[in-house]
Amino acid sequence: METGTIRKLVIGAEGFKYLDIKGEKLYRETEEYIWFTAVIIDIPEHEHDSNFVARSYITYTDGEGTHTIYDRPIVRSVNMVKSMVQGGN
Repeated sequence: METGTIRKLVIGAEGFKYLDIKGEKLYRETEEYIWFTAVIIDIPEHEHDSNFVARSYITYTDGEGTHTIYDRPIVRSVNMVKSMVQGGN
């Protein structure tokens, strides 16, 4: 998937399958940042080389309306994460 295409991955984008996983589990908090976690389980083995894209976002409302801001997308496969955890690249 090309970077330009990945950047179009926003909530409600047509042509993409996505999960909207709410960041309800606090992982860590500092004075500057709050980290949340999300987990996808039971990914079939035949999909372990498929790329999955994670993109965090925040929606807020102010006097001008409701706004959604997206962070940069992160692309990983199950096997890539497995290699990283086991000390690979």
